[in-house]
Amino acid sequence: FGGGNLDDPALALTPVSRIMKRRVLTATPDTSVREAARVMFENRIGSMLVVEGERLAGILTRSDVLRTLMNEMPLDLWS
Repeated sequence: FGGGNLDDPALALTPVSRIMKRRVLTATPDTSVREAARVMFENRIGSMLVVEGERLAGILTRSDVLRTLMNEMPLDLWS
C-alpha cells in the first residue's frame, strides 16, 4: 500500500487492519482543547478518539481544534 495506485483492484481487497494504527491516542470529554492540541501536535496525528470509560464518545479532529481557536480565542491574526 503506501503510494500505490488507487485504481488498483487489489486495493479494494486490502483489509483496513493492514494499514490501521494500533497505538491509538485518546482524550476524555474533560480533556482541555490545549492538551488535546499538544498531544496531536507532538504525535503528528490529525485526530483523536474521545472516550468515556470503555465507550466511544466521539472524535476530535485537527479542524475541530483550529475552528475552536479561531472562534473562541481573540487573535488579531483572524481580523
